[in-house]
Amino acid sequence: MTTVFPSLVVIKGKTKEKGKRSKYLRSANKEENSENETNLYVKAEEVTNPMAKFELIMAKMSPDFVHIRCCYINKYLKVSMAGNIQAIAEKPIEDEGQSSTMFKILKSGKYFKIFHKSSNRFACFHESNGLLFGGADHTLEPDVFKILDWATFVIFPEIVCFSHENITNYLSYREDNKSYLMFVDGIDIADLTAGNKIFTWGDGYVRIMNLSSKKYWCRDSDDYIRANSEDRDGNDKNTLFLPFQFQTPKNTVALLNLGNKKFCKKESGYLRAQEPSMTDETKLLVSETVVSRKIEDIDFHTDDVRVLKQTNVADTLYLGAENRGSTDDSLEIKISYEKITSATFSTSNTLKFGGSATIGVTLIPELIAGTFKYSAELTGKLKWEDTEKSARTFQTGIPVGVPPKSRVTCSVPVHMGTCDVPYSYTRVDKLYDGEEKRVRMHDGIYTGVTTFHVDANYKIEKIPDEEL
Repeated sequence: MTTVFPSLVVIKGKTKEKGKRSKYLRSANKEENSENETNLYVKAEEVTNPMAKFELIMAKMSPDFVHIRCCYINKYLKVSMAGNIQAIAEKPIEDEGQSSTMFKILKSGKYFKIFHKSSNRFACFHESNGLLFGGADHTLEPDVFKILDWATFVIFPEIVCFSHENITNYLSYREDNKSYLMFVDGIDIADLTAGNKIFTWGDGYVRIMNLSSKKYWCRDSDDYIRANSEDRDGNDKNTLFLPFQFQTPKNTVALLNLGNKKFCKKESGYLRAQEPSMTDETKLLVSETVVSRKIEDIDFHTDDVRVLKQTNVADTLYLGAENRGSTDDSLEIKISYEKITSATFSTSNTLKFGGSATIGVTLIPELIAGTFKYSAELTGKLKWEDTEKSARTFQTGIPVGVPPKSRVTCSVPVHMGTCDVPYSYTRVDKLYDGEEKRVRMHDGIYTGVTTFHVDANYKIEKIPDEEL
């Protein structure tokens, strides 16, 4: 029976070293780029690392094979002549040669092997440095992987508050009540008892540390949740929660406790893990605890751009000009077209708090006729997670040589180019305690849409004698 894989995945390597934690496949970081920017490593600590996101695309030649695209650098995996498996191909390649990007994912017990048929090599990685390479079957190095569905992960901001029915009854740590978490009306979002730091753990789980107690959430023997655990390694399953995101309302999650595999719900004003399924009672609204946010020092990775599409959206016809004389003439056709540009700055976070952050950027990339250029049209009014648009009408004259007793008709095709461009940036958060926190991030995705026209098409025809 053929295994059906999700489109977007994380690939987790299974280590052979006893006691060593397995890690996730990712693209090369800045330090590793000095060796070879196309190398891949089983070294990511967190499953939600944007560099660990891959896309599986079914091969046209056979549904048994897939192309594996590294989403962060927008390159396809292939086996190099040196035997390493690298994210180096610009597009899928389906042939029988070494350059083929087709892989077959084979079941191997509870795990999978990744096989490159053209080179007869299996994906393996070195325990010493995590480098991915193509090796023989049953190699001494690790060669089996776990395939995880990226779409199931909930990616939180770092510091959040939780509430149930509205944003005024925040879940708060009560030191005077045996460290229980209690929904308290009227508490300020800046109160440290309501603030929590989120840590990703394992294959999509989270650990939650209350900022006031500086201890982790933990299910007690009565299934109530208390912020009293000092287990920093995640050995206690009662400190682990698996988040699930609701479609509505916005930024709403349910938390499944791994200790008893029950969902947390509001009960008598407290948080208790006793619900067997996701219901309205298990909904927790997530709020980010920052006063304001600025995005600065944006560095677009235009070498890793993903062109989503270039499509013809319209053809504008112009009657053009007539030459009723007996000799060649040079005439000018007046044309106009509207250039529409839209820009969206976002991140890989699945919980969105857009609109409050301002973007500090002087130029944004545009895709025009397959070439990237930079524009300043929208840079003065961009907001985080919002899509900003502008429209400008351009007029120009096109000189055309027209034979005698002829007319020219002009057709101007209008195209639309859409692209995703990864970017790094500095996030500057102003916190409620007055602190300003600056963090360099690498999870940005810029989506740009631009309409443009290319060279006009001309049609020259003789003017009928009866019209002269």
